[in-house]
Amino acid sequence: MAFSETNLWREAYYVIETLIDVKDCSVREFIKKRVVGEDSELLNAFGQYTLEFIAVHVLSVLFSQLDQGARVRASALIEHLESTIRRLAFLIRRNDGEKKKKEKEEVVEEALLYHYKSYPSLEDANIDFNEVRAEAQKQGRDEFLQIAREARHPFQFIAAEIALVLEKWEGFPVTKDASASAFQIMSYFLLDEDLAKSTNLLPSKDNKIQDIYMNILSELKDYFVRELGNNSLSLIVIRRMDRKLVKSIFIPMIYGKTLMSTSSDIHKTLSQHINFKDSYILASVYFKFWKEKYKSMDSLTSLIRNIGWFATAGGVPVYYAVP
Repeated sequence: MAFSETNLWREAYYVIETLIDVKDCSVREFIKKRVVGEDSELLNAFGQYTLEFIAVHVLSVLFSQLDQGARVRASALIEHLESTIRRLAFLIRRNDGEKKKKEKEEVVEEALLYHYKSYPSLEDANIDFNEVRAEAQKQGRDEFLQIAREARHPFQFIAAEIALVLEKWEGFPVTKDASASAFQIMSYFLLDEDLAKSTNLLPSKDNKIQDIYMNILSELKDYFVRELGNNSLSLIVIRRMDRKLVKSIFIPMIYGKTLMSTSSDIHKTLSQHINFKDSYILASVYFKFWKEKYKSMDSLTSLIRNIGWFATAGGVPVYYAVP
């Protein structure tokens, strides 16, 4: 498909001067400036002077300057080029389609992993779940259903598995947990680097996925022992307190949940083990921990709350906007 400058001069010497500069192939540069994106990549399929030859042919046909033999050769060449470029464009689109298809499949696979269990990293998830899946394939359908029952989100887990098996991931919904988003916003407002890392707003040193509620749970257990001592109440809390309870308490705290409301929630969760008085004691410890551990966050939420009360008392609406 490549033509030398000599060939071009021989075929149509009288129009070459308008098409080829001494230093640059002006036709190619002209076209490059007018194509964008993937179309510009197709120009690489042409030889050094092929575009110029096509331009010469078109102009020469218009002005009837080429002889019949040269015209036939150029026409055949252009038809061949058109076929080649169409094929190349088809291959590029197909490759892009396959790439996007693979990317979507990988997204659903990752969703499947995290619907099964929480993992600190994708690598850990793949290692653990590959072992689980291999065992399930040996045991059959019943074993898979048992794995689904043990999953964090059983129905989403099953849906992801079905989508992968049937290769129907085009419209598969992928959800993300935004439960730590309030803490992320607070870390942003307060410029708190440690809090930002614990909520995955900033990457941690080991590049592992952090769970702020598990971190709070670990700190709380030690804090309860220091505050209450090794009595029966602290032992009950240490045994029964889990991530779900911590999350249900500390997310509402950011939005202004009161001590009495928190103690009521604790009593509902642990009513088989403690009375309402004990629930109030535990809630008081929770709030004390919050004010000590997250003092700046507590101050910010109090400020926002007071501004809201002041505005409401004055009959002025409160608007939240990003400048």
